[in-house]
Amino acid sequence: MSTLSLRIKKLIAVVLTAALCLGIFAGCKSEEEVPTIADSALKDYIYKSEEFSPKDENFSSILSVCFDGSAINILASATEPSTDGDIMDNTYLVKTDLSGNVTEKTLLNSISTTKAIGPDDALVTYPGIATGKDGTVFILRRTAANLFAATPDIKMEIVSMNGGTETVLVNISEKIQAAGVDAASVYIYEYIVDSNNIAYILADMNSIWAFDLASGETVFENKPIPQSGDPKSFFKDNEGNVNIVTHGTRETIEVGNDSSMYWALASLEDKLTVTPIDIEKNDYGLPEFFYAPGGITNSNITMGDDKYDYYGYSKSNIFGYKDDVGTQVADLLASGVNLSEITNLITVSDTQFLLSGYKGGQIGMLKYFLLTKIAPEDVPDKTIITVASITEDNYLPEYIAEFSATHPEYLVEFKLYAKDSSTSFNDALKVFNMDVITGNVPDVLLIDQRIAYGNYVDKGLFADLYPLIDNDPDFSREDFLKPFLAALETDGKLYSIAPAFSVESLIGKTSVFGEKQGQSFAELKAATAKIPGSSLFGNSIDRDYFVEGTLKTMSRRFIDDDKGVCSFDSPEFISLLEYAKSLPEPSPDAAPYMNSTWMPNTTGDYKENRVLTELMRFIVFKDLVAVEKMDFDEPITFLGFPNTSGTSGIKALPRLETAIMESAKNPDGAWTFVKGLQTYSYPSIVRLGYPPLGLFPTLVSELEIAADNATIQPFEYDPYTGNRVPRGNWLGVNLTNLPYNTEADNAKMYALFVSIDGIRRSVPAIEDIIDEEVQTLFSGDKTPEETAAMIQNRATTYFEELK
Repeated sequence: MSTLSLRIKKLIAVVLTAALCLGIFAGCKSEEEVPTIADSALKDYIYKSEEFSPKDENFSSILSVCFDGSAINILASATEPSTDGDIMDNTYLVKTDLSGNVTEKTLLNSISTTKAIGPDDALVTYPGIATGKDGTVFILRRTAANLFAATPDIKMEIVSMNGGTETVLVNISEKIQAAGVDAASVYIYEYIVDSNNIAYILADMNSIWAFDLASGETVFENKPIPQSGDPKSFFKDNEGNVNIVTHGTRETIEVGNDSSMYWALASLEDKLTVTPIDIEKNDYGLPEFFYAPGGITNSNITMGDDKYDYYGYSKSNIFGYKDDVGTQVADLLASGVNLSEITNLITVSDTQFLLSGYKGGQIGMLKYFLLTKIAPEDVPDKTIITVASITEDNYLPEYIAEFSATHPEYLVEFKLYAKDSSTSFNDALKVFNMDVITGNVPDVLLIDQRIAYGNYVDKGLFADLYPLIDNDPDFSREDFLKPFLAALETDGKLYSIAPAFSVESLIGKTSVFGEKQGQSFAELKAATAKIPGSSLFGNSIDRDYFVEGTLKTMSRRFIDDDKGVCSFDSPEFISLLEYAKSLPEPSPDAAPYMNSTWMPNTTGDYKENRVLTELMRFIVFKDLVAVEKMDFDEPITFLGFPNTSGTSGIKALPRLETAIMESAKNPDGAWTFVKGLQTYSYPSIVRLGYPPLGLFPTLVSELEIAADNATIQPFEYDPYTGNRVPRGNWLGVNLTNLPYNTEADNAKMYALFVSIDGIRRSVPAIEDIIDEEVQTLFSGDKTPEETAAMIQNRATTYFEELK
């Protein structure tokens, strides 16, 4: 049968039926008390997070930080006036205690920000700072002289600082030149010093250099990594030895259809003799420190201490490793540490870390946070909200951390059913279904578009959100875009909600197709017949491209997932199959389909009526200007997907869609979490013009802001000044030349929202059935009508098995 086997389908049906019998749905809700942090293992991993910065200083940027065992050494810059009234960009070496009190401050370099740089002016930067034996601080300095010369004179040095006195220990550039390598072409990725004051530099071209800081001599030069793949990072173990994490080649593991490599930990002892260590494998036969929960990768390794050999970290967790066995140390999400990117973790002790990174959706310099473990018995009392996701979502953990920081009365327990990248969606879904049958459901579920949503709704798994909205003093139904909420409804009830959405539709010139939405495939073909040499989707595409990029997407138009019925034996779908059969077979050397809708090679195909329709996913207001002014060069009609039902055929795709379980143990906390997601996702980021979520806000107030932004010059924020500046190129498009939206353009986009007639949900099992059955069509064994009948029969069986 299809990839989603009949056995799995029956399991889902049995699970949901058994769940009803256990009384975990509406009308049979347990009266047990809301669990508190005393019931959670997370109390052992909670840390206090305090933003760290030198006290009584006003630095514009913290460049780099290291810890010497007792003090924190910082490279920082500040924009300050000079005595003659000039404005200077000054770089300092600052030493502080763990509370941020400054004990030493040394000016390293000063550059005018108001005077033009001349040919003889040098540009000095500081790529790194490290500590070695006895806590000595070693600074990596790069000086670019003669900036206007064809080949700038580059000088890289390692200098030590002692009481404000600077001593040059190694002229790296001279050493590199002596080895026959152009120093100007060497980019330094990482820099570290071991307990014997040997400096290691990880450079491009897979090369490592080492220098004795006592003698200034080269230990080894331009040493290539003796394993394939790029080196990723250095770290010191708790004995002060330097290790490098690199992409190993000693074993290949098959993960689904992908080959993933072990990450081998190679010692740099004996001048890079590689000594791979044995890494304990998890349940999936994969290296534990590569696939540890939370996305710990090879580059996220840092120095250990007396308790652990080394630490691995991600945006979600910190793990300690002893004899290469990982143990969870901290849960960053539950601790309220919200960083969209973590750049470094510095071990202060086994109960304190200094963490650096960037906060999500915010512009500014690198942030540093001092994390201090809270003893389990001292963790404040909290009630638990359990949040679950079938597969990983990059944005959800960021919100969980922010929610934890702003709602100290709650502890969010996050469960990811796909434990790691080797877990398939079907396997993760089976685990979730088993939780359903045992009553171990979360309070909040992030809806994956591939689940049998309608079937879960029919079985009473999700709570109606309308009563929660109606009884909330901060919200009303009028706050949300009505057509989108209506599309999410089932029988007048709202079982899920999303803070953002996109809209998917076929589009074509109004002059060719008129203004009617939801035309039949026959009507679309009739328009094509009137224009010689034209094609609906492109004459140069082959069968495989059409099936993957168009037919499968359009197939969702023939599925009513809420009711569990389909109409693949309809004339429209038969017409699509006929069209697919008319296309050429793929050539043997054709590039594999890359899971995106085929696009014509040039926009001239649209303008000159060689290709009449485009399958478009609208994500921002300016998309309308892009297709009308750049692709088609005239007004377009939102055609929807072909149908004869009298509907528009236009579908919405929710983003971060969440449901509250009918049997939630903490329904009040669950609603607080879900409603916060609606307001957190956009106010701080949608104003960037192209927000990270890249979609339309569901809240009307934020949607209006997005519409207003579309009528002004596209802009972004300068990461150094925070000022708004015009945006130049985006995805290869010169936005400075792109016309702005008019009020009429925005009104047309609002009309698109009103035309939404449903939610587009993916049904992988149906797509698999189509994949299999079209092969009999292409081979000539079945007619389009017979193929459609077989697809309809199998799809109907699939939905019946789920009931």
